[in-house]
Amino acid sequence: MPAKRKTRTKSASKAVKTSSYEVKGGIPIPKIPRKPRAEKYPWKSLKVGDSFFVPNMTRTDMASSMYPAMRRNKIKCKTAEDTVRGAIRPIVGVRVWRVASLALLAGITLFGSIGCQSAPQPISELEQMIQARMQTMLRTQPTQPQ
Repeated sequence: MPAKRKTRTKSASKAVKTSSYEVKGGIPIPKIPRKPRAEKYPWKSLKVGDSFFVPNMTRTDMASSMYPAMRRNKIKCKTAEDTVRGAIRPIVGVRVWRVASLALLAGITLFGSIGCQSAPQPISELEQMIQARMQTMLRTQPTQPQ
């Protein structure tokens, strides 16, 4: 005959352990100062038409840091492989040009991409479109109470 198993039952006499931490509400979360992240490339100092050279870089590698920076700084850039004259031998890398500011061109489609059927507009009409767009943006912003 098999041996009987002893079963344990939980007794009601065991004390329940409670937390020794006091809970408070309504205390604001402190603001933690953060250090600004240093930019590796001079995105903020580029003006339209300016460029910089990155040695020993391919266009594909440059794109991984260029596209988030363009979105963050609201600019548009183009790249091309370039070679600069070095002391011993030529240095191959990538040159990056700033070609536009997306903040000024918000909501305006520029025709210049490959396969686009529309013809580009003259500069004077483009400037008029930008001014009209900026005026409508200013009119739609809520006014500050005085």
